[in-house]
Amino acid sequence: MFKLVVALCAVSAVAALPLSGCPLDGAKDIFKSLTTEQQAEVKSIFAEASAPGSTVTKAQLEEKLNAVKAQLSPELQAKIAEITPTGLPALPANLSAEAQQVANEIKDIITNKDSTIAADREQIKGIIEKASPAVQAELKEANPAKNCAIPTPSA
Repeated sequence: MFKLVVALCAVSAVAALPLSGCPLDGAKDIFKSLTTEQQAEVKSIFAEASAPGSTVTKAQLEEKLNAVKAQLSPELQAKIAEITPTGLPALPANLSAEAQQVANEIKDIITNKDSTIAADREQIKGIIEKASPAVQAELKEANPAKNCAIPTPSA
């Protein structure tokens, strides 16, 4: 489940994971092993952070999820640590200069933990919309999560 935060806030971080299958599969497995109450708490945290107009920053989201994580068994904490990336991966070397510039702009947004998920979405959407169709296609192809169905939190 903690991997989902990264997927929502830092989609490019999944590039550090193996490309076979969906990089979120480990998070889904962990989420399924939580109690009903823990699942509800995690869903509530994500719903609050991803709601339109939410003022919950990514740093605050991370703090709330870390509080839930601290209540889990050492085994689950270890599993979460195994799938949690420690940073954003390097950009693929084969990206064009224009695509690298766009990717760097997105990376700057992603790494700003003082912003909200909604603000990130809007800023990234604007950057992508301004990029040429060729760059959009290049970035889409470079995204290792392109075949992943990323769930949206439901209240």
